[in-house]
Amino acid sequence: MMRHLAAFLAAAGIAMPTIAVPNIAEMPVIGPAAVEAFNQIPSNVKRDLGWPTPMSSQALGLNSAAPQQRPQPVNIQPQLQGIVNRVNARHGGQATISVFSPGASATAGDNRPQPAFSTMKVPVSIAALKQDGPRWYRDAELAVTVSDNPAMHRMANAIPTHQVQTVLGEGRTHTATSPAHKMSTLWTTSEQARFAANLPCVNGSGPVVGMMARITPDQRWGLGRMPGARFKGGWNHQGGGYLARQFGLVRGPRGDVVIAITAYAPHGGYGKATQMLNDIAAELNGQLGSLPVARCG
Repeated sequence: MMRHLAAFLAAAGIAMPTIAVPNIAEMPVIGPAAVEAFNQIPSNVKRDLGWPTPMSSQALGLNSAAPQQRPQPVNIQPQLQGIVNRVNARHGGQATISVFSPGASATAGDNRPQPAFSTMKVPVSIAALKQDGPRWYRDAELAVTVSDNPAMHRMANAIPTHQVQTVLGEGRTHTATSPAHKMSTLWTTSEQARFAANLPCVNGSGPVVGMMARITPDQRWGLGRMPGARFKGGWNHQGGGYLARQFGLVRGPRGDVVIAITAYAPHGGYGKATQMLNDIAAELNGQLGSLPVARCG
């Protein structure tokens, strides 16, 4: 095989080194280049020269690198649970955190279905733009960026429920109750994280994901305090207390990270619930490098 390689390199105008080389694998530039160049030569020419067809790295004596071991998923649930425990103890509420990437998802806290509130404006806006973008763009912009309820109602009343369901299905998520309930639709935190992970792959979602980067400053609590976040929040009275929730994509050191967070405050209303989300986001912000990178699945 070394004879074949030497002849080929000579024909290509490349002189073999005069020093002894124990293994062609020690020639990291010439070896792979020779394989690629050789395989471009017509088969009849190779046959006339008596060279093997096709030539491979193994034929040249280049030992393929050992298959890289796929990194084992790290169990991140304990670190999420630690954040939940600290926030609950500090505020006397109930927090939930969920992150999602295929094979590396984790949820900590109370994951029971809760009202989606204004987070439901994301799938409804996508469905509306898919039906008639020029007609609904302004309402979608209002519903997502400033959480305008009349804009949401105009879209929800005009868009058939099955179209919203289609968007949820493309996001590989399901709600605990029908999306016909609009902002009262029940949705778990973990399923919101799954939807956020698949959101970039949902047909027609691009404009809405862009809107999620332009949330009004007065609603930029929680995930909104994390640089580069594209997110949507929802909040309202619930169960004698107050519930605030968010889901979105946050820029991490290795790529986007999917996060969904929910906070229930039995006392203190909007201010207490959003402060719980602030505290969760502050802790998560320092741990983004250890969280799984988002991808659809």
